[in-house]
Amino acid sequence: MENKPDNIAQIFQEAEQEYNNENYLEAVSKLKLILELNPDFSDAQSLLDKCVHQLSLPEVQYNIASQHYFNDVADSVVWYRKAALQGHKEAQYYLAISYYYGLGVPKNKAKAAKWHLEAAKQGYANAQFSLAEQHYNGDGIPENKAKAAKWYHKAARQGHIDAQYSLAEQYYFGEGIPKNEAKAVRWYRNAAKHGHIDAQYSLAYCYFYSKGVSEDKVKAFKWFSKAAKEDNDDAQFFLGICYYFGEGTSEDKTKAVKWWRKAALEGNASAQDYLGRCYAKGEGVPENKTKAVKWWHRAALENNESAQFNLGVCYSKGDGIPEDKTKAVKWWRKAARLDNQDAMRKLVNCYYYGKGTSENKKKAVYWLYILAKQGDAEAQLRLGNCYYNGEGVSKDYPKAVKWYHKAAKSGIVDAQFHLGVCYAKGEGVPKDEETAIKWLTKAGCHDCFHAWDIANMYCKGEYFPKDYSEGLKWYRISADQSASHAWTLGEMLSGSKTVKAGMLLGVQNDFYEFDFIEIENSYCDDFPKDKEEALKWFIKAAEQDDNHAGWLASRYDEGAGVPEDKSEAVKWYLKAAEEGSIEGDVEYILGERYYSGVGVPQDKSEALKWFRKAVELGNEDAQKEVEKIEAEINSQE
Repeated sequence: MENKPDNIAQIFQEAEQEYNNENYLEAVSKLKLILELNPDFSDAQSLLDKCVHQLSLPEVQYNIASQHYFNDVADSVVWYRKAALQGHKEAQYYLAISYYYGLGVPKNKAKAAKWHLEAAKQGYANAQFSLAEQHYNGDGIPENKAKAAKWYHKAARQGHIDAQYSLAEQYYFGEGIPKNEAKAVRWYRNAAKHGHIDAQYSLAYCYFYSKGVSEDKVKAFKWFSKAAKEDNDDAQFFLGICYYFGEGTSEDKTKAVKWWRKAALEGNASAQDYLGRCYAKGEGVPENKTKAVKWWHRAALENNESAQFNLGVCYSKGDGIPEDKTKAVKWWRKAARLDNQDAMRKLVNCYYYGKGTSENKKKAVYWLYILAKQGDAEAQLRLGNCYYNGEGVSKDYPKAVKWYHKAAKSGIVDAQFHLGVCYAKGEGVPKDEETAIKWLTKAGCHDCFHAWDIANMYCKGEYFPKDYSEGLKWYRISADQSASHAWTLGEMLSGSKTVKAGMLLGVQNDFYEFDFIEIENSYCDDFPKDKEEALKWFIKAAEQDDNHAGWLASRYDEGAGVPEDKSEAVKWYLKAAEEGSIEGDVEYILGERYYSGVGVPQDKSEALKWFRKAVELGNEDAQKEVEKIEAEINSQE
């Protein structure tokens, strides 16, 4: 016990040092030890009283909590609560965080909201933001976007950049507050200037699409670039768009690919889709259909409807992957369910014609109906046809008329024609000749085939009284729009017993295959004859089409419906040969004319030129003529 006074003095000095360093808990521990050894040590009691006073101060309690946080979370919470109860806003905020995440106390988001509110009311920006988040998401308290906006706004005005961004989002989408894109841009800009990456992207988007601010692709490019460099994959995607289309910067498809690849590797499905397009077209990278399929497949798995559609096309055509029309239908179905209209159109044809799946006109009508309801005028026409013909649905003329009418108002000439026929026949609507003529006229003035059909109606007395004069008017309207119809009208006016008419042979890979056939001219006896007008239409057709030029040449050759004129025949044979005739037949005739001097001065060199062209086009007879003329020329030399 002899050393007791010295030990107490040393401990007291240590306690004083802890007090001066604001380590009040350590000081209290030492002072209590001293008073156990010497209850009458007045200086120790006095210093202990000071420590207790300090420990009652909220700022001290908050500091103690912060110092102990990483060593003993539960003890920290005790001190946060002490300070919070005395109104310390930072302690209230951290106590709220402790309840929210269950740190040192059982998780209780309702209590978290309570303490966030206490700190928020004192102007603590972090608490205001956190309270807004809880209100916005209905997290521990009822969802209330209006209250969320209120607290985001308070925090935003204090410079809280996450709050500025969130407030901008609420203004942009009109959540809890009236939609105001201009105010959204203001807050996006504030947050963006302070480095908020998502705000930079959103601000760029607003400049790009003129949302709340005048369109400015240069500024959009600037902010997309900033966000893209911080690995925002949406910004990287749009930066690729800027480079690809030259929006706000010079067009550079290689750089577009670079940024799309960065975003694609981060899982951005839109970038994966566009990267696939670049590989498919060889834009910015060498063409590689296999890589295109690879990226489209990645995006398709992420439910990117455009990629699903493109992948379906690849399977359908066997581009970059083995052809598989069944898989094409599978991917188009997925894309269609995500509202991709191109995929819906593909599905309509697949079900209607039984391509890649069993023929099912009912399902074709299902997708036509969806397209038609979305305003697709071509789908409205086809849906009208289904109702008219009873394909996939029960025959229903009124519904057919309904859909024809919608498509007709959108300018679809086939719908206008069918609607006119319905009014003319009284199918689905009361018979109405005036309305029928109105819609038929609209169609006929824009489509040569419908104009021809209308002409036939008048000439045959179908739906309207027989009227060759009115029929001829519509034949002329049709002929003005079509070389083949101009030729046929010429043949009818010349009194030909037969006329050449186009016939649809079939459809291959979405291409229509036509050929011309001779059919009987049913109007030969009754139709007005006018050889002068006939020649006008023959010439019009010949000037527009090489086939018709060859036919006119033949008429001049034979004097068929026109005066025989070998020189005029050669003129039109030359026109017919401009693009190369089928199997070199016209070139062969020209060779004969120059060789014999019929219709042109005799010229063996010119004849040889034409016979050689005929050989190049596959005319076997021309080869003999080439050899004959070459022998003649050689013998003369």
